[in-house]
Amino acid sequence: MADLIYGNALSLDLIIPTHNRSKLLKKCLESVFRAAVPRNFEVKVYVVDNNSTDDTKAVVERFAQANYLFVGRAGKSAALNDALAQTGSALVGLIDDDETIDPKWFEVAYQEFSSSPDLDYIGGSCEGDWEKQAPD
Repeated sequence: MADLIYGNALSLDLIIPTHNRSKLLKKCLESVFRAAVPRNFEVKVYVVDNNSTDDTKAVVERFAQANYLFVGRAGKSAALNDALAQTGSALVGLIDDDETIDPKWFEVAYQEFSSSPDLDYIGGSCEGDWEKQAPD
């Protein structure tokens, strides 16, 4: 557990890759910054713009706490690899731009990782915004 703790707090970097879906990204970021963060949990949010041509950067700039990273190489893997290289926390969270998180998302992550020092991974249900009827 010692390598997860910085100062007196547990630390997590949340990475959100995106490409030309600024409307969905806005909803995603609203849910992220609406979620409760425990007092001893340091969270940094990284939005990784994978060469978008829409107003993605302007959307991210509306959220002062979000870090904007631009990746010109095409592909989600390029975006994730570049973002992972810039993170500094032992814990990394990954969500997509079409997801919204539960208001207790950070609280659950903090509780699980702080109470189980051998825990390497947690996951949960993932409900994306299809923008249209979801496939069968």
